[in-house]
This record gives sequence, structure tokens and C-alpha cells, in this order.
Amino acid sequence: MPRTTPSLLAPSLAPTGLAPRGSVPQGTTRAWPSVLSYSFPEEREEPAPEPPSLAAKLAAADAAAQAQSPAPVAHETASCPAEERHAIEVTVVDDLERPLAGAYVELRKSDTEVVIGKTDVTGWLRFDGLEAGRYSLGMAGLDRDAWTALASETLPEERATSRGDATWKAPAALPTASTHTALQGEGLSELAARHGLHPDTLWSANPELQEQRHHRNVLAPGDTVKIPASTPRHQPAGVGEHHRLQRLGVVEALQLRFLDAEGKPRAGVAYLLTLHLPKGEELREGKTDGSGHVDEAVPPDLDEVTLQLVQDDVHELYRFAVNHLDPVEEISGAQARLLSLGHAQDPEEQGELGPYTVRTLRDFQRQAELEPTGQLDDATLAKLEELHLS
Repeated sequence: MPRTTPSLLAPSLAPTGLAPRGSVPQGTTRAWPSVLSYSFPEEREEPAPEPPSLAAKLAAADAAAQAQSPAPVAHETASCPAEERHAIEVTVVDDLERPLAGAYVELRKSDTEVVIGKTDVTGWLRFDGLEAGRYSLGMAGLDRDAWTALASETLPEERATSRGDATWKAPAALPTASTHTALQGEGLSELAARHGLHPDTLWSANPELQEQRHHRNVLAPGDTVKIPASTPRHQPAGVGEHHRLQRLGVVEALQLRFLDAEGKPRAGVAYLLTLHLPKGEELREGKTDGSGHVDEAVPPDLDEVTLQLVQDDVHELYRFAVNHLDPVEEISGAQARLLSLGHAQDPEEQGELGPYTVRTLRDFQRQAELEPTGQLDDATLAKLEELHLS
């Protein structure tokens, strides 16, 4: 640092008295003033520079790398897009390929992860929030023989994707084998539907019952029905697909026949049929066929029907309890069929082969050209079933 030149201070050489500025008294010699002292400012040592930080070193390294390589260096990081989700759609129909509401369908991701959906009134449901990959479909709680796959197709692009995440749960425990004691009004088809079985599967599992009863839906109260364990089944399904499944064994035939006083068919008569079901009432309209029959496909859990015939402005109302008919080999069952075929019964003989019932049986046997024994022999039982349609 350059030094600052100090001021020079001269001693007073003049005699006593004051002299004007710049004048020198006579008889004195001019001389250079002597220097009394020099004053210098304090000299301080400059602080040492701080070492470069890590950020500065990295910046310098980046600059050197850019100078040596023509490749651009990215200074921004792009965020990863959310993983796309997909969907699978299912439609369930019954034996007649009509939409089946309230059917449960299981989508399986693994042996420990499933999600279950329920079909709406159109028989349709949708599984959303699925990751890309393969899954498997099955009808929840049903035996392998109680459903089948009809077809599959690719969904339109706008329906193949979805949002959110599917909620996976552990699968329910499989039902085990059991036995059931039949109650009044229960048929085997109803029991099969209740336990997720096909009626044929349940009927085949009960050979002893087959020997007792002629018809699987005509059981007597107290009959023992063996319920086998169901065996589930699944089929492959991929995201972005629509699958059509069919529930089997859930349609039964309701048959009624109307004859006139002369025993001739009442053909072409308009009717209004009301089905009384656990879920509510269902109305059907139609006309009797050429043989006087009313044939309707109905669910197996049907309990009662009301039928109104309309002919020549005359309304006739009938009410039938479904599956409440005892087997034909039971006296009560034979009496009920005789009554339906126009042969009067004595209420006091209900379930007993009394004299009035014996006489009625003989009348029926003569009409059917059978030997009038008044007994429930095999030929009489077969004819009663044939004419009664059950």
C-alpha cells in the first residue's frame, strides 16, 4: 500500500515579536526545516480466501464436462406419469339367455386376492381400477357345473380404461358338505339354487331319494337331502375385455292346464299371471294354448302364483301354492291330484285312505280304464302323475 506523505513542522526561529506571514527577519539565514517525525497508518494483513464449497466444485466440474462433450446436460427432472388403470366388464344371463340381476361375480388376482361385484337389473357389472395383466373370473359361491362362459370380446377404447384402484380382499371360505331336512313347499331345484349347485348335480348326489320320489321337485316334508360341497371354477380374463357368463339351473317350468266341464281343453283363453317371489311380484300375460295349457318359465324359488282367466267378460281367479304338492305315493299327494282332476274329497280324510277316498279312487280308475281296486297301485300312481302333469 503506498505511504501518505507527512506534513513538515518547522521550529520558530524568529525573535520575540510577531512577524508578518512570509517575511524573514534581517540578519537570519534561511534553512530547511528539520523533520521532527513521520506518522504511518497501521498496516493490516489481508484475510486468506475461503476454500471453494462443494456446490462450487460441482458447478466447475459440470462446466468442464460441457466444455469437453457436445452432449447437452439436462437441468430439469420430469415426473413419472401415474400408472394407467383398466377395466373388465361382465354380463350374466340365465338358462334362456335373459339378463340375470343380483348375480355375484368374482374377479381373482391371486389365490389370496379377490374382488366381488353384483349384476344390476340388466345383468351387467364392471370391475374398475385394475393394473395391466391377466386375471380370472368365476361366479362367486357357485359349483363348477352351475355356470358356463358363453363368449368374450374386446371393449371399446373409451370403456377399457378406468381410474382409482380396485379393493382386493381374501376369498371367502368354500361351503362344505351338509344335509338338509325338507320342509313343506321346498323343491330340490330351489335347494340347489340356494346352495349354488345345478339341480342335476344335487339330484345325482341323492340316489336314495331318487328311489323314493318320482320327481325331484316333489318332496315330502321330512325328506333328507344330501348337499355336496361345491367345486369352484374360474376362467382367464384380461383387462379391456367384456365377458358373457350364463347361470345354469335357475329356470323351471310352470305348467297349468284348464279343461271345461266336458273335459275339453279351454284353448285361447286370456290370462293374467302373478308370480309371488321373495323379491316381489312379477306379472305375466298370455293365452292358453290349443291344449288349454299355461306354460311359463319361472325361478325355482317361486312360492305361489295367482292366475286370472278372462273369457266372455267372465273373470275366474285361481291361486296355487308351488311345490306344496306332496309326492303322489303319499295319500295326501294322491288326494290333492284327485281333487285337481275334478274328484271331490272329504277334508276329514286328509292324509288317510278312508272310505270316501277309496270310492273316489275307484271312480278315477274306471275313467282311466284301470282296474277299480280303490288302492294306490303303481298303475294308478302313474296315471295320476300323467294327467296331473306332476
